Amino acid sequence: MCVNFILEIDLRYARPLTYIERLMKSKNKRGVAAGRKLLKIYEAWKTSLSIDDFLYFLRLIQYDLKEDIMLSLKGMIQMVGQFRAYSFEEFLMDLIKKKLKELNKPLEVLWNEKLPIWKAPTNEEYAATFDIAIIKRVNGKITPLIVIEAKVDVDAPRLKTALFNSILLKNIYPDVKYGLVYVNWNADVILMSLARNFLDAIFNFNSESEVKRFLDFIELNL
Repeated sequence: MCVNFILEIDLRYARPLTYIERLMKSKNKRGVAAGRKLLKIYEAWKTSLSIDDFLYFLRLIQYDLKEDIMLSLKGMIQMVGQFRAYSFEEFLMDLIKKKLKELNKPLEVLWNEKLPIWKAPTNEEYAATFDIAIIKRVNGKITPLIVIEAKVDVDAPRLKTALFNSILLKNIYPDVKYGLVYVNWNADVILMSLARNFLDAIFNFNSESEVKRFLDFIELNL
């Protein structure tokens, strides 16, 4: 049943509203009620860009309304994870775009787009998808300035992938800044020290002070 839901939308372009609208259109009363509640909180954090409002939204998805979401959308636990992940990415996108507007920086922000991480001697390229990238485009040529990995939950496999991609990306774009933003750290604590040797910054998005530090990082590296 989960497959049916996934096939009906392109996950690359899925957004929080994709899930909320499906809930509100479902024939399940609990699903409709969940969709209405989530829509109200979604509109709140879209307006306020408050980390507290956003974390409340995440908690509703993960705990309070999880069963209603899964039952109404006939999905599995992975779908709840995707819902949270896309929501986190959108929250970061909104923060970044607002900051760029304040700085009057005419830069582009890519969401789940590919960047080259390896160029073979034959000039063939291999590209990887990155959560968020702030780029400048000159004569059609893209140069990433800042790349952000957005992870609600950081575990060892996700962290290793981020570190591997960061190393390869910096071989092609040595000046790019690479940051990791997370909510829950589920990997070994020692891996935090390891990650700091390869990443330019790590942010734990559980307080407004970390949001400010993140936005300062963006401003400093543009």
